Amino acid sequence: MKLLIFPILTFLLLGCVEEAMEGLESKNLGSGIKLFVFSQPILPTTSYFLVVQAGSTRDPAGKEGLANLTIEMLLRGTVNRNREKILEDIDYLGASLSAIATYDTVQLAGTTLSRTQDKFIELLSDLLLHPTFPAEEFEKLKSETIGQLQLLSEDDRSLNKVRFTQFLFHGHPLGRLTSGTPESIKSITLDDVKEFYKKYFVDGNVILAAAGDIEKGDLVDYIEEYISELPEGEIEPFSYPALTPIAKSKILLVDKPERTQTQILLGYYGVAGDSPDYYPLYVANNAFGGTFTARLMQEVRVARGWSYGAYSKFARRKSTGEFFTWTFPAVKDTIPTIELTQKLLDDLSEKGLNKDEFNISKNYSVRETAFDTETPTLAISRFLEGYIMGWKGYPADHRKKLEGVTGKDVENVIKKYFHSKPFVMTIVCTASDIKKGLEEKYPDAQIVVVPYNKWDVPS
Repeated sequence: MKLLIFPILTFLLLGCVEEAMEGLESKNLGSGIKLFVFSQPILPTTSYFLVVQAGSTRDPAGKEGLANLTIEMLLRGTVNRNREKILEDIDYLGASLSAIATYDTVQLAGTTLSRTQDKFIELLSDLLLHPTFPAEEFEKLKSETIGQLQLLSEDDRSLNKVRFTQFLFHGHPLGRLTSGTPESIKSITLDDVKEFYKKYFVDGNVILAAAGDIEKGDLVDYIEEYISELPEGEIEPFSYPALTPIAKSKILLVDKPERTQTQILLGYYGVAGDSPDYYPLYVANNAFGGTFTARLMQEVRVARGWSYGAYSKFARRKSTGEFFTWTFPAVKDTIPTIELTQKLLDDLSEKGLNKDEFNISKNYSVRETAFDTETPTLAISRFLEGYIMGWKGYPADHRKKLEGVTGKDVENVIKKYFHSKPFVMTIVCTASDIKKGLEEKYPDAQIVVVPYNKWDVPS
């Protein structure tokens, strides 16, 4: 018998999230699934997240994309339904359903009408328990995935985001693409997919979260009727390895012909999602590059017109995330934009925020928390994210922690985390347009040029 936990959320006002999330109950069921329920009948629909706690970090070396292919294959055929029947049933129920892979999980996420919930749970149970992994569909999926990756390389913004992650986290699990690469996808076999499913879709490793027009008791009844006990399995714990320090600045030029505009990501390692520094950094970053009135936007776009947008962010992850600035100037403004971005980082590190900047950023940061849980689906997805990531109290105490940030807290994290060097930078560009200028500006940096359609990124 497994313990299933029920957060019963009385979602009356956005400001009541803390009180709502204190209402936890538990119940023993035999299915081996951990269940989270947010009952809030605002609309006659319910959203579901079926989550397996194993993502791309579990992909073997050289087989990146395995977790993603595995969860996608659940939609390609079961003992009771082929792919066409699965799509037909989703449409008949007035539902939606998609497969998602992240670093830490694979998920089936969807929404259905209240009156068809029992049939939707039956469909989910069939996908979870009875996949057949048809070989023909597997080959189609591999071809489709490779095609999607080729399309991604045509979008400069998306391409640069992927290359930055690969370059910054090279050799680390965070540097693995959840989608894989064309070469890694080709290397994955159907037996690999079956083994991943067998290893991780087991008792105690599956979560079902539901939000909307659903009662706890009804959902328990559906699960007891449709989802039999999951197979037993022992899963080896996963811990993110330590990151290799950035000892020297390095620049990756993603070479693409005839670019009139460049895409620039400049950054370095940030903090772990559960770090006490995260919330002061959240406030500090909103002042630097998180809003339209932030320093970076005002100096790069408003004052000089070099880039339509200029942003920065500390990504929040289960392990150490990344800090990055993002700009997209014309070729002629590329190096000046980089120089200005670094100058602004150094100015912030040396002088910090003034009192008005701190107050404006903190007030904005606190107010925007209302949007984190404004719908039942958002509320349960935020709760689920915090649960999986190990962010204790999230999102219930998200607002409270931001309210508790002081000017001194922000001053301390600015000195600790904001700097211009050493850095990691990726630029989608025509390399011959800017390489010489970058070599003159950064003589000590490692500068590497790779074709835009090459997926293996050097360290």
